[in-house]
Amino acid sequence: MPWLRSILGEEELVTYGVGAALFAALPWVMFRKGHIKIDLFEPLFPRRFNRVLDLLGDLSLAVLAYLIMTRQWFLIFKKARGSKEPLGNLILQGDFAQAADRMRTAQETQILGLPVWPSYIVAEFCVLAFFLTACFCVWRSARALYAPHLSKA
Repeated sequence: MPWLRSILGEEELVTYGVGAALFAALPWVMFRKGHIKIDLFEPLFPRRFNRVLDLLGDLSLAVLAYLIMTRQWFLIFKKARGSKEPLGNLILQGDFAQAADRMRTAQETQILGLPVWPSYIVAEFCVLAFFLTACFCVWRSARALYAPHLSKA
C-alpha cells in the first residue's frame, strides 16, 4: 500500500505548524488570562494582594515577550557569515539585489530545503502582538490594582 509510507519532511512540517500555532496563540491567551495559574492559596489572601500578584505575573510575561521579540529580531537581521554587511543595513541602504541574494542563500531546513527566514518574520509579528497585548494586560492589571472601581473583576 503506497499511501502508508511516511511523508517526506513530516518533522519539519510539524515543527512549522506547532511553532505557528504557538506564536499565533500567545496574544489571545495573554488577553484572556489563559496562562497556567495556581490559585490554591488565592482565597486565603486579600483581594488587593491577589491583584498585586496578577500585576507581577503580567509584568513578567511582558518582559519575557520583550526578550523573545528582541532575540527574534536579531535572528532576522543578524550579521551573516564572515564580514558581510548585515541584512538590515543592506535593506536600509537600498541594496535590494544583494539583500535578495542573501535571503536566497540563507539557512534552509535540512530535508525539504525550505528557507527559514520567512518563519522568523511571521513569528516576529506574532511576538510583537504578544508584547503589545502583554503591555495592555500590565495596564489592565495596574488599573485593577489602583482603581478597582473601574475594573470588572
